[in-house]
Amino acid sequence: MRNKLSPEDVLEFTQYKFDTNMERFEKKPQHVTWELTNACNLRCKHCGLPDAGKPLEDELTTEEAYQVVHDLADTGVKSLLFSGGEALAREKFVDIAKYASKFFSVSLNTNGYLLKEYARQLKDVKLTIQLSLDGSEAQTHDFLRGEGSFERALEGIEECKQLGMSVSISSVIHKSNYRKLPEMIDLAFDLGAEVFEARAFQPPGRGKEMSGLALSNKEKIEMYQYLFNQQKEGRQVDSEDPYMFIVNELAQEACSNLYNKMVGIGCAAGIVGCAITPNGKVVPCIGLRIEVGDLREESLGYIWNNSEILKNLRDRGKLEGKCGECEYKYGCGGCRSAAYHSHGRIMAEDTSCWYKPRLLP
Repeated sequence: MRNKLSPEDVLEFTQYKFDTNMERFEKKPQHVTWELTNACNLRCKHCGLPDAGKPLEDELTTEEAYQVVHDLADTGVKSLLFSGGEALAREKFVDIAKYASKFFSVSLNTNGYLLKEYARQLKDVKLTIQLSLDGSEAQTHDFLRGEGSFERALEGIEECKQLGMSVSISSVIHKSNYRKLPEMIDLAFDLGAEVFEARAFQPPGRGKEMSGLALSNKEKIEMYQYLFNQQKEGRQVDSEDPYMFIVNELAQEACSNLYNKMVGIGCAAGIVGCAITPNGKVVPCIGLRIEVGDLREESLGYIWNNSEILKNLRDRGKLEGKCGECEYKYGCGGCRSAAYHSHGRIMAEDTSCWYKPRLLP
């Protein structure tokens, strides 16, 4: 299907919706990702953190974690995703998660290795499990995450499904598993996952040592197009990557329709949400680790409304290079983390994107 909208139409209508919704988004974050600990039981080769393994010396105490929960609730946060490191490796995680579930919709991002052990306790928390699975068989998954991690993850999923828990699966797509994407999607739904999400490998953190795994532009286009085709077939498949908007013609048309409530944001860093590090620092997202505040000193609401970095991220008119000239800049915006790691500026052109804007001469 070819998009019938002109690039000028896409730009005009998506900008109108972006600006209109920004009046709502800038008041409070809708979603927060909280790296509850830097501790992790695995040493994944492609980890976005350079030093995940041991807890930080200054991680928030359990009492401070409860205070953060209250701060987020007072700010008006709607959903909270616990991450790490590995959140299940954090002491008192279940207690913290159970307390947070009184105020928000709560999810857990996990490598799955400890999931079977904790599944029954997590059932009482009533959270959604988001499990990382990077292959359709042990060889591919374990290559990055460690021997035995694939089987442990599958055992955890099976236990959660038997307990009636909601499970989604996310996968990092790279050169070693790219051709296995159809099998990975099939496996996810065979295991009972409700949603499958994929994102292209990017090499910050420990992943810098694995930069050769990054997909080519051709492979990225094929991946996002395949995911879109799966969507059209009715499968609950998506991508966290903002570039998905470039190939998703249905989303473009919906976001360009003033009578349709759907709005495309693309890169949501500092717009829809933010992230919290294990020691209470606030950053735009887990990939864009620029400190914009400290919850030990300020409330999240104050940080959200006063950070100049967050204000800049909400102003797509400040995008540089081809991102600034792109008809999709209000529905995609490029990955601000990728741009920052390439150029040292959060509003720089995202050179990891393959697309050449049709508005350019």
